[in-house]
Amino acid sequence: ARALVARLREYGAERACVGIGVSNADHVRSVLEYADGAIVGTALVRALRDGGLDGLAAAARELVAGTVRE
Repeated sequence: ARALVARLREYGAERACVGIGVSNADHVRSVLEYADGAIVGTALVRALRDGGLDGLAAAARELVAGTVRE
């Protein structure tokens, strides 16, 4: 994904987000090193399916932790 984002920027893309394989805070943190955003879909659907609204909320909190820059 990193190479694809670099290629997009070479062609003039001002913003690029990555969304394949992003399922935890570490993934989010890694993606944000080179992209403007992380897109999460399947991980949240699975959290809802497996844990209901509480599971979804917990997964969302965990993912948001990856956006905190130290």
